[in-house]
Amino acid sequence: MKSMISFQEALTLILENAPLGKIEQVSLFEATGRILAQDVVSRVDSPLLDIALMDGYAVFSEDVASARPDQKVGLSLISFQGAGDLPGQALKPGTAIRVTTGAAIPPGAEAVLAQEFTRKEEGQVWCFNNAEPGLNILPKGTDVKAGEIIAKEGERLHAALVGLLACAGLDRVRVITRPRVAVIATGDEVAAPGRSLRPGQVYASNMVETIGWLKAFGLPEAAFRIVTDKVDEIKSAITETCSEADIFITSGGAWQSERDLMIEVLQDLGWQGIFRQVRLRPGKAAAFGLLENRPFFILSGGPPSYEMAFLELALPGILAMAGWQGPVFPTVTARLEEPIRGQKDWTQALHAKVIFRDGTWRVRPYQTASRLSSMAHKDGIILLPEGQAELSAGEEIAVQLVSSQPLS
Repeated sequence: MKSMISFQEALTLILENAPLGKIEQVSLFEATGRILAQDVVSRVDSPLLDIALMDGYAVFSEDVASARPDQKVGLSLISFQGAGDLPGQALKPGTAIRVTTGAAIPPGAEAVLAQEFTRKEEGQVWCFNNAEPGLNILPKGTDVKAGEIIAKEGERLHAALVGLLACAGLDRVRVITRPRVAVIATGDEVAAPGRSLRPGQVYASNMVETIGWLKAFGLPEAAFRIVTDKVDEIKSAITETCSEADIFITSGGAWQSERDLMIEVLQDLGWQGIFRQVRLRPGKAAAFGLLENRPFFILSGGPPSYEMAFLELALPGILAMAGWQGPVFPTVTARLEEPIRGQKDWTQALHAKVIFRDGTWRVRPYQTASRLSSMAHKDGIILLPEGQAELSAGEEIAVQLVSSQPLS
């Protein structure tokens, strides 16, 4: 098992050992946020026929070529065509057919003259504007063509893309399964939220935040447990969740004190240790390995260290198993408003406040006296990489946007 490795090496090892999930088929109503397992091909043209883009009258362009606000042209109204009606009567010179938005264009019609440029009187339509061929007509297959690839393997399905799949004639889609995550908080001092605390106890905020992040990314938690610093209790919590989980995250027991028992327990269970301790600050006391070929993260119990290791190491591994490609959080280039410093031999992670002002992203380090308040109210994360000890105000840097709040 490697020890005290760089942040980049740790992330690489995690992604190399995060097996891609299986393939399942889900309803479009359950597909938002999922990752496509294969290219998606349209089954139909959309629209299936040429359709009207607005309420009005289907006409021959030549019939209304001379129509102006001060020079009306009269046409005989011969029929009505509504959205969903089968194509009906063919248009003839000197006539018009009433159409509604989405209606099939009558055979022979060249354009749709919008309703506001007309007046209907006793079986006749008076036209006050011309209509060039193709005006207000959406041709067959404009939105989607049958046989066309409309979404790519590995693409994340957002709501509008799911709507496009529906237009293409699909009701189900093949996606990568999402890993089930077991979250285990350890420590005699850890209590479930809402319970009365004894002196020296703290609430299991790491576990609660983790479950919140999993839900934010649409990931299911398989189980969550709070256990004391006892070998048998820790071992039971792990073995009990083995049948439910694809990946494990523990909070606490990651360092080297008398009560840090997690690696000892896992070794008894036959895990394959891959690394222990990372040159990431905060987040140093992180370990990673495989238990029955399933990723297992051991993270610190201290909230700042736990959160940073979870967001920068564990979460990318979890999402990779769900088929996620690319960075977890959107990254912007921002102008640094204050200097920052770190240790040259470490990757330094800093909470940040990010705003968009005068056409430029701007960022400053954010640290309050309360560690938990800093964690809760940050907008972004700055990673000062190994080999770079400081950055000056005014320099442009990459910032991860981690807040769901408006950035303004």
